[in-house]
Parts: sequence; structure tokens; C-alpha cells
Amino acid sequence: MLKVFIPFIFLFIPFLGKTQSVDLDQFVSFKFKAERLENVLSKISQQYAIPFAYSKNFIPIDQRMNITIDNQPLQIALDSLFAPTKVVYAVIGQSIVLRISRSKQITTYSKSLEEPAPLPIPKIEQRNYTITPFLKKNSYSLLKKYRTIDPAVLDKLKSLPNQELDISTQYTASPYRELFQVTFIPTIRSNLYADSVTNTFSLNVFWGVNGGVEGIEVGGFGNTLRKDMKGLQIAGLWNRVGGDMSGTQFGSVFNYNAGYTRGQQFTLGANITQETNAIQLAGLMNIALQSFSGLQLALLGNYVRTRSNGLQMAILFNRADGPAYKQYALFNKATEIQKTQVGLLNIASYVKGQQIGLINYAIQTKRTPIGLFSFVKEGFNRIEVGGGESLFANFGFKLGVRKFYNILQFGYRFTNDNWSLGYGLGTGITIANRQHLHIEWVLSHVNEGNWWTKDMNWLNQVRLSYDWKLGKEKTSIFIGPTFNWLISKIRATETNLLTGSTLPSYTLVDTNREDANWKIWFGAMAGFRF
Repeated sequence: MLKVFIPFIFLFIPFLGKTQSVDLDQFVSFKFKAERLENVLSKISQQYAIPFAYSKNFIPIDQRMNITIDNQPLQIALDSLFAPTKVVYAVIGQSIVLRISRSKQITTYSKSLEEPAPLPIPKIEQRNYTITPFLKKNSYSLLKKYRTIDPAVLDKLKSLPNQELDISTQYTASPYRELFQVTFIPTIRSNLYADSVTNTFSLNVFWGVNGGVEGIEVGGFGNTLRKDMKGLQIAGLWNRVGGDMSGTQFGSVFNYNAGYTRGQQFTLGANITQETNAIQLAGLMNIALQSFSGLQLALLGNYVRTRSNGLQMAILFNRADGPAYKQYALFNKATEIQKTQVGLLNIASYVKGQQIGLINYAIQTKRTPIGLFSFVKEGFNRIEVGGGESLFANFGFKLGVRKFYNILQFGYRFTNDNWSLGYGLGTGITIANRQHLHIEWVLSHVNEGNWWTKDMNWLNQVRLSYDWKLGKEKTSIFIGPTFNWLISKIRATETNLLTGSTLPSYTLVDTNREDANWKIWFGAMAGFRF
């Protein structure tokens, strides 16, 4: 059988090494807003299998790009993408090689990003060099995986008859990848080019400064990388990455990444990152200097400078200077809450989700906050002045939203020095234009004959009031019945007999139960809210 297939195998051998080159006429679509150029190139490469070759030392990879391409040829898309930069490109072999052209004029499109590039640019001629098979064989995997050019391939590229692509000053022939390196201190190391080399295995006995890692790096005191880290990085004190991090970091004092972070970070001290999509666990703090997605868990606190799309959990505080998804801590602060904010003190400008806490503050909210005190600046906040049959004068605050609000209540009788201080909850139901029905419950401690009555003397009051708004202002009048239930343990001074409160003028029920006096009666109230 083998003898039969051998001729066919040799027949197809010439085609095995041939792969399709970059097609500048293929249609692409993408949209980026304030995205780093390096991330843009990476996402285009992953989506359309287009390898880019460039040097990070020359290409402005940190420049923020705003562009929308809707079903346009790749050539027009790239021309639009690089228009506001000095970057030019050319197809060599199976890759698009980028360089900087000092003579190129920067173009800023004034039209909407949703529109295609206004002026199509003629297609760049793709030259079939005699060196193409060599490039395919030697450089494709390197260009795609490492975004660099092998020294042997570099020499061939320099000899190409393409005057538009002067790459001799853009790329260097210094080694890029090494299997293993050992460093005692930055000046004593196994690799002369350590600060520009990416290693698979890196061991820093005390402290090392290397180019990058795509594998494992272990440091006695600390690890410092000038480029990217992909894999596992462990240090006794710190890890510092100058580029992107994808993987896992362990550092007892801190982990710091200057680029994009994806993976996990663990430390007893602080995790400090830029753009982040990761799980961050810290003994003290997690800090994201740009946007964050994932989980932040810290004993002290978490901070995100822009948008937090994940879960922030801490004992002391969480803070996001932009929108936040979920926050759980004693103190939480964000410009916008999309899902949940739970803590003793919650502060947000706009709440789409739910605030649950002892004290809640918001400028606007779509849902009802739940707490002991909830203040919504553009919500239902009223001062109430009125009176009833037992406490002739009542003064109160209502804070929250009309569907659910908190009540602080003060009442005074003007006789026998009787006064009360209470807290309650209420809800309002709209029955017509400018007309509402309010249901409230207030629990007050009633003081009789002295500054503060030490015995139990609690007045439970359920109120039903009709509220009619006056004009366009927030002023309204109200009137309605009340149900009163007063539980008292006040005893006569001389006889020590249980007598109860003297507050009500009349009662429907007056009885002693479980070492307390119960008095029940119906009453009425009326007044103004503004």
C-alpha cells in the first residue's frame, strides 16, 4: 500500500509549503473607541488571521484610536486606521510589516466614524519576490507569534528591491527568544541581552531585569520586565511588568503592570494595573489606573480610575471614578451603579440598580434605595408640619423616593411636657394628577413629665393620608386617619403600680399584658408638606 501512495505524496509535496498571502481586498468590519493601537492590531489579527510585524520601539502602540469600519476592503481599513499616525505598511510574504515614515502627512477625518473612509486609496502592488518561499518557511511563525523578524530573515528582507520599506533601521538582529536565563543581580546575568530578550524560563536569584517572559519567571526578591509577561511570575517581594501581562502573578509586597492585565494577581500588599480584566486579590489594595473587569477583593480597599465592569469587594472601601457594576464594602462610591451597591455608606451620582445600606446618597435613581436613611437629590424629599389628636404639633423629614422613603419625626403636646422622637417608613401611591395616597408607619419614644423617660413608652402609629399637590411646586396639603398603639411600662411613683402613658385623650383598649400597659385608639392628622 505504501508503494502505491508514494508517487502521490511526492506529487503533492510542492503544494505543502504554500499558504495564502494577505489579501488586501478582503472585506473587514471593526469598531474601536479610545483603544490602544497595540490592542487594535491584536484584535484585528485574531479576528481575521492577519499577522502584523512591527517594532514596539518605533510604532506608537500606546496611541488611542477611534475608528469604525463597516464592511470595507482591508486596504481601505488600514489606510483609515493609520491615517492619524506616521505608520505606513507593506505586504511581505504572509505578513503586513509596519514602519514609520517621517514624510507621511497625518490625516484627521472630520466625518462620523460610522461612515467609510471618504477616499479609496489605490491598491498597493503585491510583488512576487523570488525570496517568498524562504520567507514562508522561516519567518511566518516568527512574525505571527513574536512580532519580530529572525536575524537570518532580516538579512534577506534588507536585500528586497522595495524602496518603500526601509526596515533596516526599524528592526535589529539581536536575539529575541531564549529558552532559559539566570540572573543574580541585573549586572550579573547569563544573557548579555537580557533586558531585550523574551525567555521561556527565567530565574532571578535576587533581582533581575529582562525583556519579557512567555513561560515561568521566579525571583528571590523581585522580577522586572521591560516588555510583556505571559505565563507565571512569582517573586518574594515584587513583580513589575512594563508591557502587558497575561497569566498569574504572585508578589508579597506588590504587583505592577504598565500595560493590559489579563489573568490573576495575588499579593499581601497592593496590585497596581492599567487596563484590567482579571481576578485581583490583595491584603491591602487593588488599584486599576484605567478600566477594570473581573473581581477585586481586598481587605483595605479597591480603586478604579475609570469604569469598573466587575465586582469590587473590600472591608473598608470601594471607589470607582466612573461607572461601577457591583460594590460591597463599608463605604462605596461611584459615579454610576449599574447593578448593586451594598454598604454602611453608599454614594453614587446615578443608580440604575440597587442601593442597600445604612445611609444611601444619590442624585438620581431608577430603583428604590433600601436603608435607614436614603437621600435622593432629585427624589421625594419633604419637610412636614402638622398636628394630631395626641401630639398637637408634629415636625418631620421624609427622605428617599415616593415609592419608599424614611421618616424622622418630632412631636410635641404643649401639656405635661409630653414630646416624642421617632423613625418610620412610608410609601406613596399615585391616584390621579397631583393626588397621592400615602401609607406610613412611625415608631416614636414618648417622653412624659421629664427630659427623657427611661421606661418603655413606645407609640406605634400607622397613618393613611390623602396628599394633594398645590400648583407646580413641591408643596402639598394632607389629611387622614391614624391607628395608634402605645406600649408603656411607666409605673406610679408611690404605689409602683403599672399605669401606662397619659398621652391619649381617649382609648378603645386599655389593658395590661406581659408586664406592660397597652392603649389603642384611632386618631387623625393634617398638615403641609413642602
